[in-house]
Amino acid sequence: MNNIRHLEATHQLVYFQGLYTAVRVVMSQRASPVTIPQAPVPSMLSQPYPAFEPPSPSLRVIRINMYWLTSLVFNISTVSLAMFARQRTRDMKLRLIRQLRLRNASKSDAMEVSSDESAQSVFMAMGMDTMYRLFQVALIVFLLGHIDAIVKPIGVTFLASVVICGMLYIFRVIGLN
Repeated sequence: MNNIRHLEATHQLVYFQGLYTAVRVVMSQRASPVTIPQAPVPSMLSQPYPAFEPPSPSLRVIRINMYWLTSLVFNISTVSLAMFARQRTRDMKLRLIRQLRLRNASKSDAMEVSSDESAQSVFMAMGMDTMYRLFQVALIVFLLGHIDAIVKPIGVTFLASVVICGMLYIFRVIGLN
């Protein structure tokens, strides 16, 4: 990065020195009452600022960004699922409080509600387990990004296999159920 800034500063210095020389030549031509043949004014005034193209990022930088972006996607999914689970828990709590206040319901209604509640509790447990698994995969991918950046380069093939195995783990195809 410092090398790029140094090159940019060098280009700017050369540009502004040429501009300064051109202005001095024009000013000296106007200031002298006697016309003395002088060198022509350089055409640097009409040229735009010299274009400097930054070097393209290396494959390693792109790969590290892929690791961290994948980790970010998994983390955002984990947080979204956690917020959804919290809202569902709050809704279930409010529903149970209402049911306790309304003790006039018949036994058949209570049976339907309890079976519905047991199904919802199973789905909530699965959601919490999925959230836990998402967090684990996000942590692994994040740490692999750090290993790639600091210790040793890891290939894109390895990232793809980790993400595929992570997705299979999240959806309970592999791993402990």
